[in-house]
Amino acid sequence: DLDWDFDGLIVSGSEPRSSSIGSEPILAFVERVLGECAATSTMFSCQSSHAALHLLHGLSRRRLPVRRHGTFEHDVHPSGVLATGMSGAVRVPHSRWNTVPRDELSDAEVSIVLDCPDNEWQLATSRDGLKYVFVQGHPEYLPDTMAREYRRELRRWIADDTRAFPGIPMRYFRAEAQRERQARGDDGGPRQGRGDASPARGGHGAVVV
Repeated sequence: DLDWDFDGLIVSGSEPRSSSIGSEPILAFVERVLGECAATSTMFSCQSSHAALHLLHGLSRRRLPVRRHGTFEHDVHPSGVLATGMSGAVRVPHSRWNTVPRDELSDAEVSIVLDCPDNEWQLATSRDGLKYVFVQGHPEYLPDTMAREYRRELRRWIADDTRAFPGIPMRYFRAEAQRERQARGDDGGPRQGRGDASPARGGHGAVVV
């Protein structure tokens, strides 16, 4: 049994296992959180945000035609406490195959705090601006997380070359590394699975695959 007496709770996500959010294993846990946790504020991240939106509002996620992978700038909607101190554009990492459409959030009266011109939102909240927080992206990523994630995808391709070759995360690697990989084809990346990649920031050095 868990002690649900929290001021705040963060529920992380996981890689999708099903085409439907209603069939994901995480759904049962998110349902328990919603039913038993009386936290002042609960943040649902990544897949758990889609599960919570499904359970609270009956919304379903949609498969994106192309994986959203990289860092993207978002416009700030200055409403609610979470937007305090934010102005201009906010850049946040994304790494996902699915989305809950922006217009469906609006129809369900879910307030969007950060979104992109292409309608791919990053941060949204319940109407009160705090009780439930939904995050589609990954603001928790460390500077080298996306490089390690890209290396994992390359290793999966090396083990099974029937898989689609992984595209380079957008606006993440240094410009010269990005150009080098694009010149090699397939959105860049070495066809034989060997190469190096330096994150755009953080000073973590090269990631050798």
